[in-house]
Amino acid sequence: MEIFDVINLDEELQELFKKEEIFAMLDFKLIITDGESFSGFCVILKSKNKESGLRYFSLIFIVDSPDNIKAGKIKSTLQNFDFEILKNNIPELKKEISFANPESTSRHCYYEVYLYFDESLISPEKLLADKIYQELKKIRGLEIGDLIFWKE
Repeated sequence: MEIFDVINLDEELQELFKKEEIFAMLDFKLIITDGESFSGFCVILKSKNKESGLRYFSLIFIVDSPDNIKAGKIKSTLQNFDFEILKNNIPELKKEISFANPESTSRHCYYEVYLYFDESLISPEKLLADKIYQELKKIRGLEIGDLIFWKE
């Protein structure tokens, strides 16, 4: 018999929010190649502490699918977006890392993009509103709604 550690979700979330805070959000429409579209939501988290002198944004794109077949299309479309273009077009961004949720039968699709930046070059608000948000609006197949900054 194998023994597995039990994950305490409350502890995991508390640990996460020690490192990141909700910074902004936006809605979007994801357009699939065959003309279908799905509404989604993007939560934008900001790191609280600098890692190696850098801060980061975590953009989490979330789309719920009506069935597993469409979930596959949604995941495929999200994975095909070239988010590295953000790093290439925005000099303040130092590194981009993106990944999808593991393949599963889940109809909840998410795709996460980490964007690392040097806060000494530009404020996070200005970077997100004036540069990242503007570049996201240029991605074909992704119709971006209004950017809403989180106020506590």
